[in-house]
Amino acid sequence: FYSADIRPTALPEDLPSRWSVICRNAFNGIELWRRPLSSWQTYYVKDRNSFPADVHRRLVAAGDLVFVTLDIHGAVSALNAATGELVRTYAGTEKTEDIVYEDGILYLSMNTGTREELDRRKMAYRHVEPAQKRLMAVDAASGRMLWEKQDSDTDGLMPMTLAAKADRLYLQNVKDVVCLAKGTGKVVWRSPRPSEYLRPGWSSPTLSVLDDVVISADRQS
Repeated sequence: FYSADIRPTALPEDLPSRWSVICRNAFNGIELWRRPLSSWQTYYVKDRNSFPADVHRRLVAAGDLVFVTLDIHGAVSALNAATGELVRTYAGTEKTEDIVYEDGILYLSMNTGTREELDRRKMAYRHVEPAQKRLMAVDAASGRMLWEKQDSDTDGLMPMTLAAKADRLYLQNVKDVVCLAKGTGKVVWRSPRPSEYLRPGWSSPTLSVLDDVVISADRQS
């Protein structure tokens, strides 16, 4: 499963993007289904064909479902993995930028800016200042919101740093790595980890969890 711009690529500056979610047979590469995205990331950025870091964390395949935002500012939807048909759309998840799925729960990072404020072309160039984000845990089967968090811990939440392991959820903002209880969203601990927010749009720290170790890698720290 992947997202791709399927328009002709010879004149990227002059042609509009035509993005789709595509499913292929992993054994032989045969295309099984394709679902157009209503609007997605503007492909061509003059002098730098780059994407905002969040665009890489918007599609998750788990079991017989694919979780994806079908609009660059839209809510999270669940698709039938075999057919691409829409199974459900999760209310209140608009402007999701990061999707993590574990044990039947969706953990989502959402931008709180308006559509007018979220200039995707500018976001491909550079992070300018810490954006206010909102975290939400949603039951994937029922669509019920389990908890949400929007405070100083989620201000400047860096793209691609949301990670889940066992009964914990981890994130990184411009000041700390933060550990939350997955069931409640309550803070378990914070560890200082200063990170520069002003950076190219494609750049972000990488946060991973392995056994009992949390790893944070950042080229600019």
